[in-house]
Amino acid sequence: MFFAERLYGLNLPLPFLHPSRYLLMSIPFLIDGLPLWFHRMWQALLWIGLTSASCVLLTRRLRLNGWMQFFVACWAFLFFLQGAVYYHLQVCVILILAGVSMKHPGRSFIFIVIASLWAGVSRVNWFPVPAMFAIALYLMETPFGGKGWRYWLIPFVWGVSGLGSAVISQFLYINISGNADVRAFGSSFTSELLWNRLLPNDTSTLGILLGILLVSAPLYIALAQMLSGKISRLHPLRLLALLSFLVILFLGGLAVSTKIGGGGDLHNMDAYLVMLALIASSFFAERVAPEEPLSPAWGKIHWPVAVAALLVPLSFALPQIGFTHSYDHARVETDIQKLQQVVSDTIDNGGEVLFVTERQLLTFNELKNIPLTPEYEQIELMEMAMSGNREYLENYYADLRIHRFAVIVAEDQKYVQRKDGAFIEEDNAWVRFVGAPLLCAYKPVESLNSANVQIFVPRPNPPSCKDPFLE
Repeated sequence: MFFAERLYGLNLPLPFLHPSRYLLMSIPFLIDGLPLWFHRMWQALLWIGLTSASCVLLTRRLRLNGWMQFFVACWAFLFFLQGAVYYHLQVCVILILAGVSMKHPGRSFIFIVIASLWAGVSRVNWFPVPAMFAIALYLMETPFGGKGWRYWLIPFVWGVSGLGSAVISQFLYINISGNADVRAFGSSFTSELLWNRLLPNDTSTLGILLGILLVSAPLYIALAQMLSGKISRLHPLRLLALLSFLVILFLGGLAVSTKIGGGGDLHNMDAYLVMLALIASSFFAERVAPEEPLSPAWGKIHWPVAVAALLVPLSFALPQIGFTHSYDHARVETDIQKLQQVVSDTIDNGGEVLFVTERQLLTFNELKNIPLTPEYEQIELMEMAMSGNREYLENYYADLRIHRFAVIVAEDQKYVQRKDGAFIEEDNAWVRFVGAPLLCAYKPVESLNSANVQIFVPRPNPPSCKDPFLE
């Protein structure tokens, strides 16, 4: 979408979902003609590269050397990916770890603003996070030293400027994005909350609450061991502020995880996971300054706890390891030729074709001379269905009723909602608001053998369709 004019000859609005993530993903389009496999590899490199960069910067800040630096970096890599902390959010972590310094408050301010501007076009729940990370570093590295209220001046300035920068960034992006319906940017605020996702369910075997407690437990035990008998070396207000950050991010992450569309893993606990890793590793590396210079300032972690801290993220990572995907090239080529014939004939006869899915075939010119119809892409439709955006969906229904599209390419659709299974609420929202209305006005006439894709054409005499909003 950032290169829509070059790719499709259209001036399209910028994405309203995860703009910073899609901006990073779009970088290979700066070079014409790169194949699809390169774009897939690029995303893998973003995951590995940006996560590794934040881990290296963390160990450098902790002033670890030799094998210890390597081991902690590897542990942090696994710990971040178990959530996972998405790569576009790692940019904020990288900026804070690289730029915030207690000796250079001016430079720190600049990096906090830059990281917050990035957070402003990333995720709403990340608006205050860069400033919170910077303040946590300040709390850990700066003794109270009898400064009284003056101690809190820097955290206050950082907090206000960081949050303000994120809000301004979001406002400016909305205004330049070209999206006519600005409510799309607030879809997360109107989406249903599924509190059952906190407990074990079909979508997540452990549930969010048990999963995050399992991930957190080794680090909290390690913190308890390091602070045992030495908690008085940390001013109670410093400790209380650090704990409040963990509690706020923990509760915020739980709430966001219950939003329909989430709850399948721990990625909405990302800010909490980074904060917990930052605090625990800082105590471990003796980078938390006590009120009086003492060596060692903090206790040691018992080896069983250290082993558990490694095995838990490793156990989350191992099931994600997969093998190279293979497919029948001849069958795929046959399906692409079949699809090319259908859509080309439709275009030649003056009809309009809507690709709900498989738009990559247009982007990478696998289908020749087919114009893009920008509306009603699958991820966009799913977000609107989950958030109940009536204005958007009513436009969709109106276009279905008048048979605006001579052909629709989409996945197999269903009339009937499921009663159980993973992501059942999301699936049922799709069936209710997208799939059933589509099937009411259109019928499938061809299925592609290589994928779950069908070709739909208008029904000559469509039945009277239900209003999804009256169900």
